[in-house]
Amino acid sequence: MDKTMYKFAQYFRHISVYDWQCITLGLAVFFLPFHKIHQTFSLSLMGSMGGKLSIYPVLIGMLFFIYQCVKQRKVFIPKICVLFLLICLLWQIISLVHGLYIFPAWQEISANRFNKLGFVVSRLADKGIAIDMLSVGHVWWLVKLILTHVLGYCATYGVVIWIIALFYQNREKPLRAFRYGILGSAIICVLYSIVEFMYLLGSYDAMVVLAHINPLIYDVGIAHGWWPPLLGGNRVRSMFAEPAYMALYLTVSIPVLYAQIYKAKTKKWFWKILFAIQLFMMWGTNSKTAMGILLAEGLAAIVFIYLRRTHLSLKQLCWPLVGLMILCSVGIGLNWIFQHRYAVDYDLLSIESDNTVTLKITNKSDTVWEKRTGINLTSAWFTDDWQDECGRIDIPLDTTLFPRQSCIVTVKLPEPISRDDYPNVVMELAANNDFQSDVRLAGQGASKFSLRWDQDHWLDKGESTVKDNKMTALTSKTEGSNQQRYGLMYVETLIGRDHPILGVGGQDLKQAYFVSYLPEWLLKNREIQLWITYQQTKGFLKSGFPIISDYTHQFASYGIVGFVLFLLPSFYGLFLLFKKRVYWLKAKSQEYMYIAIFGISYFGLMVSFVGGNSTQLYIYWLLLGVLLGYYGTLGCKDRN
Repeated sequence: MDKTMYKFAQYFRHISVYDWQCITLGLAVFFLPFHKIHQTFSLSLMGSMGGKLSIYPVLIGMLFFIYQCVKQRKVFIPKICVLFLLICLLWQIISLVHGLYIFPAWQEISANRFNKLGFVVSRLADKGIAIDMLSVGHVWWLVKLILTHVLGYCATYGVVIWIIALFYQNREKPLRAFRYGILGSAIICVLYSIVEFMYLLGSYDAMVVLAHINPLIYDVGIAHGWWPPLLGGNRVRSMFAEPAYMALYLTVSIPVLYAQIYKAKTKKWFWKILFAIQLFMMWGTNSKTAMGILLAEGLAAIVFIYLRRTHLSLKQLCWPLVGLMILCSVGIGLNWIFQHRYAVDYDLLSIESDNTVTLKITNKSDTVWEKRTGINLTSAWFTDDWQDECGRIDIPLDTTLFPRQSCIVTVKLPEPISRDDYPNVVMELAANNDFQSDVRLAGQGASKFSLRWDQDHWLDKGESTVKDNKMTALTSKTEGSNQQRYGLMYVETLIGRDHPILGVGGQDLKQAYFVSYLPEWLLKNREIQLWITYQQTKGFLKSGFPIISDYTHQFASYGIVGFVLFLLPSFYGLFLLFKKRVYWLKAKSQEYMYIAIFGISYFGLMVSFVGGNSTQLYIYWLLLGVLLGYYGTLGCKDRN
């Protein structure tokens, strides 16, 4: 035992400060799926990155970096990167100060809006020390806002600079750390999603496992009163709060796994299985973000293959392409099964004079409906405008239904308040169990069955058409979440148009503008109504509208200059590729593959930011540092 401890001590003693930084980089990448940690462990002063588990190894690594710079009296950062870091920070501070000056809702900021500050002020008041609640609240929020902004900037752009510095000292070690981090996190995500696939195929035991694991990963329903949900409905999301977030992660992990298949000398089968499952996961998100990413990465891959065409044979291209097409076909099929997991057929057998309705319910899906899931047939009377209901009654199916099996359900409808006022009856499937309370299954492939009382007899209105949420409907303004997504992008564009130079100063200050800019057609959207209600209840300091698109967010927050500054690192990456094209176009296949996968992954992320943003995961900032560091050191010798 003593010898073992001695060996460990000797091993750690010989790890350099630089090596510790690479270890923390690998851990930060490994922790990417844990992007919504419990509030108890969240570092709110670190901005949007403070709620992600990756922030802890990032901070430790950056402290090691500062120690190394002080000890060696040397900074391993290109001057152009330092210049950009300072200019971008200066512009955002100017925009923030300007935003505070024009802020229209100062009257809503007082000490009692902050729990701890309000407690202190009330205790001082009890002792006879009078303090102006508004003035103290204003100063407190101003200081907190500036401090959070600067620290958040360090946790994003500062991380990029740190990773670039690691590459400028040694190219292989940070690359290996990033690769191991992605591969490690890919393994745990796949293991989780295997259970998730079982849940989506109808396993109640898998649901129990997920319902116990998820509260350990994040606070369920912490935002807006309902997000993130305990279970993911009929879409794959793995350990992430929602499917689109997982799609951002897969943007990088899938290309890295593809490279690993070619790099691995043994157990290639293992990495091929992981790659296949992650591709199934991407399709299983049924996310338009995922669809945009797949198209963007496919286009970028074609460009890199074309540039390498003289080094590739037809056989090297055909077999991977055929394999990808087969895997995508399987993924599309799985997604169809998940989206229609509660597809149902209703056959009206009889209606008695005492309002007793007998239906034959058939499981039309390819999944099992377990008895333990607690599927009910829920029925209620509705008004003609469908805004009010009465007489709801739930009848359990009380049986396990395999695909194409049926059961008979008899419902005795209670007498409504008035048949003239409530002439419509709607029957649909709902789930009630230990983890789901009256979850309507219409959004998971189940249709509804309707009846109408017409003076003295019943009319069979039949089944409603199931509205599919197609992941290919990228430009639709009504499919899925597209209406609120495009709507909020439109609102942010209007805010930026009215403040084109400096913007309004950031996401926190922007919250005071949203409601007044919402158009009438967007106010009818259910999700928008929930955000408005929750903001009015909690106040915009504790509940705000989310960032939908990074591009419109940057424009509204920091003006056109801030928008251009956000895009500059991308243009710098292209500049590095163009500058060193003579070297990397003739590079060995392994190095060219890394150049390609980083470029493909980054392009996919930038396309996803049309409907996503860089605050959702830490992946953008980590990948940006790796990309600029790796591209910037092409053809260079390591210093360490």
